[in-house]
Amino acid sequence: MKLRTRLLIVTLIALTVFVAAFYVLTSVTIDRTYARLDSQNVERQVLRAHSYLSYSLDTLGRTCSDWAYWDDTYQFVVDRNATYIDSNLTPDSLTTIGVDIMVFLDTSGKVVYVGSAKTTSQTLDDVPPDFIAQFGPGTTVLTQALRSPGLTGYTLVGGHVAFVAGRPILTSAVTGPARGVLIFVRYLNDAFFASMAETVGGNVTFQPADQVQPETVESQALALLAAGQPTVGLPAGTDDVRGFTKLTDLSGSTTLLLSTTAKRTQSAEIARLKSMLVTITSMIVVLLLGLGLLVLNRTFMRRIASLGRQVADVGHTSDLALRVRLPGSDELSQLATDVNTTLESLQQTQRDKDRMAEELERDRKRLHDYFDHAHDLIFALDTSGKVTLVNQSACSVLGYEEKDLLGRSMLDIVSPDSREFMLRANDEIGSGDSVARTIDVLTRDGNRRTLDLSGQRLWYNGQPTGTFYIARDVTDRIRMEHELLHNEALASLGTLAAGIAHDFNNVLTVVKGSISLADSSLEKPAESQHHLEVAREAVDRAQALAGQLLTFSRGGAPVKENVDVESIVQEVARFVLSGSGIALQVSLDGIIPAVEADRNQLFQVVQNIILNARDAMVSGGTLDIALRCQTVSEEHPFGIAAPGDYVVIRIADSGSGIAPEDMKLLFDPFFTTKPSGHGVGLSTARSIARRHGGDLLIESVADKGTMVWLCVPVAHGPVTQTQLAKSEGKPVSATGRLLVMDDEQTVADVTCAMARHLGYETTAVPDGEAALTAYAQAVTEQHPFDLVIMDLTVPGGMGGREAVQRLHELYPDARVIVSSGYSDDASIAEYAQRGFIASLAKPYTMEQLEHVLRKSSRPPLSS
Repeated sequence: MKLRTRLLIVTLIALTVFVAAFYVLTSVTIDRTYARLDSQNVERQVLRAHSYLSYSLDTLGRTCSDWAYWDDTYQFVVDRNATYIDSNLTPDSLTTIGVDIMVFLDTSGKVVYVGSAKTTSQTLDDVPPDFIAQFGPGTTVLTQALRSPGLTGYTLVGGHVAFVAGRPILTSAVTGPARGVLIFVRYLNDAFFASMAETVGGNVTFQPADQVQPETVESQALALLAAGQPTVGLPAGTDDVRGFTKLTDLSGSTTLLLSTTAKRTQSAEIARLKSMLVTITSMIVVLLLGLGLLVLNRTFMRRIASLGRQVADVGHTSDLALRVRLPGSDELSQLATDVNTTLESLQQTQRDKDRMAEELERDRKRLHDYFDHAHDLIFALDTSGKVTLVNQSACSVLGYEEKDLLGRSMLDIVSPDSREFMLRANDEIGSGDSVARTIDVLTRDGNRRTLDLSGQRLWYNGQPTGTFYIARDVTDRIRMEHELLHNEALASLGTLAAGIAHDFNNVLTVVKGSISLADSSLEKPAESQHHLEVAREAVDRAQALAGQLLTFSRGGAPVKENVDVESIVQEVARFVLSGSGIALQVSLDGIIPAVEADRNQLFQVVQNIILNARDAMVSGGTLDIALRCQTVSEEHPFGIAAPGDYVVIRIADSGSGIAPEDMKLLFDPFFTTKPSGHGVGLSTARSIARRHGGDLLIESVADKGTMVWLCVPVAHGPVTQTQLAKSEGKPVSATGRLLVMDDEQTVADVTCAMARHLGYETTAVPDGEAALTAYAQAVTEQHPFDLVIMDLTVPGGMGGREAVQRLHELYPDARVIVSSGYSDDASIAEYAQRGFIASLAKPYTMEQLEHVLRKSSRPPLSS
């Protein structure tokens, strides 16, 4: 379609739209103008009606004043003389002054006399009761009527609107006191409305506001009047318009709606005005558009057509060397110049494009060389996990040709134990994340290689097309790291062995020396007893050291209960710092709940930490301990502690701190910077913390102090009430048979000797099989064992775990006590779940043995 045709069509459409819009706009404007004029006209009618009513009310009020301020009226209220009634209160007299009802009230509101223009009766039947009730005793209307100048207004009398004027009855000099109230009532009859309609120019009606129906023109008028408008004009149908205003009655509470009616401007006249305006305007617009099109065609269209032909010639020939010509100095001539400039730019762009294509080809070949010779393994997978791209480094490491890998599933190359990691990596990449993982792959000859793998999703036009991976062969590096770790572990093991040997040699020296001294002092009982006590203390130290080593090596099986951690911290801190000159500060962040822990092990951890803090503050200082609750999660971790609720204990000292080179050795066994330390305190503390499900962290700055954080899981429930064991006193004699099973003959002999000293008949066996045989033989001989002590572990034989199960299968009533040198074993802490009735941790004294045997013996039968 030619430009001229398009311009003509656009012009016709614009003309049509303009005429339609102008007609709509003109119609709306004219309709609103006439509606506004009609509303203003009827509102003026309302104002005239209001003025007419005000004048009538004033007239009635003046008439009422003339009668109320008359000496005869003043005297009549006092004596009610018949002469006044016969002369002034006849129906003709009332009709003459335009009053339908005349009421005399005394000052209390009681009716004195009623006069009516329609009857000679003087009873209250002539006046509706609701009207008289308005002037009842104490009412606002009566009070206002008794005051000068009285009141004038509208009211409803018998359901009809009426004028009311009330004046106080005074002397002709308008003095008092007031004898009562004179009330004039004039009904608004048809004659009154006809006269008012003639004066106003339209019919006038009254309607009580509470009788207006919703969704009517009257209800709409009331809403506008309530918003503050004094008068309102609203259309009522197609031919009428009504005006409204509000009137209030004597009490000011009941609203009367006054309305007038007028005729609307004729619609035919409005329509003729609209048609005339639209016709004249359309003719003017058509004429102007025709002239505009003629000028536009001569001035622009011909030149545009010429420019278009020349540009089309360039397009047909595809010769960018051609140029267009359009004489002149206007915008079209400038456009021709711009077209020529564009053609020159296109020529240059084509030359640049050809040069870039050559460079791109060179870069593509160079990039391909980089890709194939990259040291890292590079490969891509499609959405199904098959290889679509692989470089020569990947082929060399995996031992495949490129053609063997393309189209093959990556899971065929990944080792079986790494396939789950590979699938998880693909899922994470599919969700939009970048991943980095270490996986094992199998080469073509079956060797295993370890790769550090990172990948991300490939996209094209907003759609995922596959996954791109870069991997690095770290097999040799990991092998070297493992060798280094192995060497470090051997060095730590050597340190551990040397430390154990050193400490136990010291203890054994004390034991052997003290025993030798006791042996040489047998003739001196007191001195011999002293040497034996020294040996016992040394053995206790050896037992404590062994317990710490067990806790460090395997964590220790804590006997957990709900512990008040605050009381333990307070008790340990005060005990350790007693007499040290170190200030103690303990703060709590809210209410600290109980923790689930082994009371003794927790005591040991806190004691080790505070002892280290005390030793770091040789010249005194401040130990700051804070307790708070913390929720551990992936977003807020605490060492290796699992997600959950914990009590965190922070212990900070102001001591010398820890040197940076020593920080990495803090938890190595037997590493210590203290001359008197043995180097297992922190190792044991962290082992206990982790066995409880928590962890222990340390932060220190040299010369500024050390801060230790310990977290322990929160318990479910209140603090466990500890039952204190009653004093057993001295060992007492007992009777019964005791079977002792222990693979160490010396241990069995010592146990049997202590038991015989307590009064038991004893038998010793080396393993579980022998114990079962001995127990069965005793039952057969009808002389069974009362108690059995079983060693938990028997190298090369049946230990206590299996033996107690088999013994209970044969003899469910057998009473077995578990004993072990591995005091950290779960069977010691949880003996009841393993089928034992008590536990006895090695080493033990005769008092401890006597306590366990007494507790485990059956109660005597009642006689």
